[in-house]
Amino acid sequence: MKLFIDCTKFELGELLIGLKLYADLMERQIKVIQAEQKERLGKEWETFETVFTEAIPTNLRYSVIITLVSNVEWSLNYAVKSLKKRGTKLPRQPRDASENAHKIQFLKRQGIPEFTHPFEEKFLAIVTLRNAIVHNAGKPDRLVATVGWTDIHLFNEKLEEAGRKLQPAVVLDTNMWIEEGAVSSWIQDAHDWLSALYDYLNLSVGVEIPVSK
Repeated sequence: MKLFIDCTKFELGELLIGLKLYADLMERQIKVIQAEQKERLGKEWETFETVFTEAIPTNLRYSVIITLVSNVEWSLNYAVKSLKKRGTKLPRQPRDASENAHKIQFLKRQGIPEFTHPFEEKFLAIVTLRNAIVHNAGKPDRLVATVGWTDIHLFNEKLEEAGRKLQPAVVLDTNMWIEEGAVSSWIQDAHDWLSALYDYLNLSVGVEIPVSK
């Protein structure tokens, strides 16, 4: 008897499930750290409170978002390369489309009916969050010029639109705040979306392993 294992889907699932477990574990640990430090610091807690209630949770959630997007982008790239090996070429990317949006549109149109999933648009919004984290430290605006003693800032309209799509999980203020539990939920949604997409594309690159009876 032989057992067939789809290595790609297994690897994808392992990456995302591991990331979700990590995010959930660290969120619980943050609460432990907050309680310990509040007791240790006593009256000085108010001085350092935002470090433990804002800075640390924000850094964790930002880092998980970056990893999530990287894993999903790898998965989309793998799917595109697999279809190329079958002779299906990726069309030229339109000027008004992002690379991720272009690949998603390409992949979802490889069968009848067209593949659809509610997480597609949410993922593109999360990519916008990732870009703001990587290129602008998660701030909703950026310095565009300095006139005299006045700094002129331009609000990131794409980030504002992404925030609306991800409400109430994302709050845009002086910094970008991600609510507790949101990132974990996005990881699960990404896992379900990519698993369904891979099934739709019939991407099977597994191996057969002999199993003794």
